[in-house]
Amino acid sequence: MEIDTDKMILFFLILSSIFVLLIGLVLVIVLMTSVPYPDLGRCKSEEYFLDPNDKKKKKFASLLSTPEVQLSVIVPSYNEEKRLPIMMDECLGYLESRKASTPEFSYEVIVVDDGSTDKTTEVALEYSVQYGTDKVRVLTFEKNRGKGGAVRLV
Repeated sequence: MEIDTDKMILFFLILSSIFVLLIGLVLVIVLMTSVPYPDLGRCKSEEYFLDPNDKKKKKFASLLSTPEVQLSVIVPSYNEEKRLPIMMDECLGYLESRKASTPEFSYEVIVVDDGSTDKTTEVALEYSVQYGTDKVRVLTFEKNRGKGGAVRLV
């Protein structure tokens, strides 16, 4: 039985063309059905926090600046007006007791209101008044970006 090389080459060309077309089709389907990454761009207003004592906006420190505290606690919050006080009381109680036992210990708690529609920001600002903005700050996002976005943008 003799093998016709021209027919073999034609067969492999057709087979490889079908394979390339299938790969192209899969890529088109993936591109058409995939969801792009969420917009993590920061609005100008999200670069500041409100000092509830003097009602002025103050700029958040940059991640590139020299650290001012030993521990930063980031609290991503979305519609947490009822649950936030329980967490903040426990968290700040612990941090304050640690500060009392170790005076050189320093901390900050940054509550990130991730576009809440309830009074999450107002509840968090009460803790800023009580503990001071050197210990508790509130960053309010204009729109919801999810937990990952809330943590990444701080």
